[in-house]
Amino acid sequence: MRFGNMKLILSLIKALFYLCVIVFGIKTLKEPDIYWMLRTGEWMVENGRVVSEDLFSFTNYGTPWINVKWLFELILYGVERIGGPELTPVLQCFVYCLVFYFLEKRIKLLSINEEKKYYLTLISIVIFLVALIAIEFRMLARPEMTSHLLMVVYLFLFEKHRKQGTSILWWLIPLQIFWTNMHEAFGMGLVIIVGFLLGEIYEVVFHQKKGDKKLMLISILSILAISINPRGIIMILHPFEILSQVDLNKYTNELAGFQDLFYWKKEAFLMLSFFILCAIPLLRKFKKEGYNALIKSYGAGWLGLSVLFFYLAFTAYRNIPFFVLFSTPFAVQILFLKFNKWGTPKGIQLISSSLLIALVVLYLGIVSNTYYELSNSRDTYGLMVDKDKNPTGVVDFMNELKVDGQGFSDYLTSSYLMWELRPDFKTFIDLRDLDVFSNEFFDSYFKLYHQPEQFDQFDKKYDFNYAVVFKNDFTALHIYLDKHENWEMVYVDAVAALYLKKTDENIIKIDSLIEQSRGTFYKVAEEKKVSELAQLINVCFNPFYKQESRREGVDYDLIGGQFFVSNHDYNPAIIQLNRSIEKNGENQYNLFELAKLYLEISQISQADETRIKYTNIAINYFNKLTTSFPNYAEGWKGKGILALNAGNKELAISSFKKSLNLKEDKETRSFLILAEFSPR
Repeated sequence: MRFGNMKLILSLIKALFYLCVIVFGIKTLKEPDIYWMLRTGEWMVENGRVVSEDLFSFTNYGTPWINVKWLFELILYGVERIGGPELTPVLQCFVYCLVFYFLEKRIKLLSINEEKKYYLTLISIVIFLVALIAIEFRMLARPEMTSHLLMVVYLFLFEKHRKQGTSILWWLIPLQIFWTNMHEAFGMGLVIIVGFLLGEIYEVVFHQKKGDKKLMLISILSILAISINPRGIIMILHPFEILSQVDLNKYTNELAGFQDLFYWKKEAFLMLSFFILCAIPLLRKFKKEGYNALIKSYGAGWLGLSVLFFYLAFTAYRNIPFFVLFSTPFAVQILFLKFNKWGTPKGIQLISSSLLIALVVLYLGIVSNTYYELSNSRDTYGLMVDKDKNPTGVVDFMNELKVDGQGFSDYLTSSYLMWELRPDFKTFIDLRDLDVFSNEFFDSYFKLYHQPEQFDQFDKKYDFNYAVVFKNDFTALHIYLDKHENWEMVYVDAVAALYLKKTDENIIKIDSLIEQSRGTFYKVAEEKKVSELAQLINVCFNPFYKQESRREGVDYDLIGGQFFVSNHDYNPAIIQLNRSIEKNGENQYNLFELAKLYLEISQISQADETRIKYTNIAINYFNKLTTSFPNYAEGWKGKGILALNAGNKELAISSFKKSLNLKEDKETRSFLILAEFSPR
């Protein structure tokens, strides 16, 4: 392969890789944290100072708030002013391109024969591609992107200083100031600096290394630089407070550790593969040459930090990217040395061709959403505010109905309301977490999941006029409010429901809405208009992109029916499910919900005649379900439950077995055991 052709192919491969990085960043906005940050950024611009107390809730108004992310919030708000909230994910396109740029610069510090540099670049892109897939789940337009980037930059600076002895470490001082005012993980910069400093001291004391005075001086100045922020010197100790909050914060899955089932997704397994790839050669070297050889080759600082970063990633799902990015250059170096023999013209040609195909396929998969569908991701390509993940419909309805006053809004819906209903709206609780709200307040709030009567205690204290409740996760509270004599549901969509208190003023609105409802308050939210700049970017990377195409195939009537079924609200459930059948025909999902609904009605019916009537309707639906959709496990399970209730042991056992053959399920297994031991 000729030198000119090789250079051109490598340039094309790198360009395709960075295009994949960019389109991974062009995501539909579903992250609720963004909105309270936008609101805070706007307030700081309008008032000309950094916010230092809670101004956005009525439950903790005026309490001190150490808002570490204030600078990121200003930047985020600046982007929003250019192209709306939907444009904010563009920030991560730029940041993650820089992440891989600095990883590439760090790898270039390796002493490699000039003839092998093309091969090294190819190996780098292979590992970068795996790393990109392992970290893209955290590309959410959140300020942690700052910490991902600065961690990589810090490691590059230390590696360059170690290899070349330059004065580049002086950059740590302004970078640490920047990091301290961007994201609470700035303590990671402190860990990196102290890790290398302790490593240096260890090598001086135990390995007779000449001390690096410049490193020691810069490390001390960088630590002191943390104090350059609105809160001053107390921020040097703030990372320890963050660590204590992590122990207390039980309210989000992203903090799940390796002991939780939620943790073990593809990202965790990819992270483990990086660990194994890097650990095995180190163990072999240790076994063959001893501990001193490891220190000489890699340095005590690097070895110590590798353990710390792996521990960090193993204890919280959201920290996986840190270890992946930390270990990526090591993985490149190990693979390069292991498969050095592939660095021949033929080997390079094979890897180049494979990479080109893989990158093109990945790019097309991302912009067409095929990648997200195959990986069961909740993300989608395209800059827009996702009306099926954000309570856009509730906000539009509240504005139309002129709902005001003090209201309950849950943890996940409140931030969007804070932004769209500004300046008067105040939250009950929101995603600023333990920075603002106490652990005791969180505990009392989360009792609502299982003790919805707790809502009355909150209402008595704060006198709510309305309640906005996230549709999923709050089944008990929805049921409680739906049956409550003082509250009426007046709106629900795919994201949230709105309840009004039956005050004299609200009763007039409620009566009018009931008259218009035609038996169900379920609505389909309007699409949010996308800014021209955001739409231009969407089309630029996918000329066939259409905003409405991502809603094709979504059965909103089924979603509404499922909500009302779970709420035990039967009349609107029947209306929604029949609408689903009218629009989309019978399928396993709407038939199953109807069968389940009538089975439930039969079980609560007091009169024998009514119970028999609804049992027969349920039987008909389950028979239709198992006949038309014999591969749907839930249908056989429901049929088995009906047979078991009717005393038909043989039919119950055969139905449960058919269900288990299609899908293993603990509940179905329990029903099978119950059927086998039941009398005829």
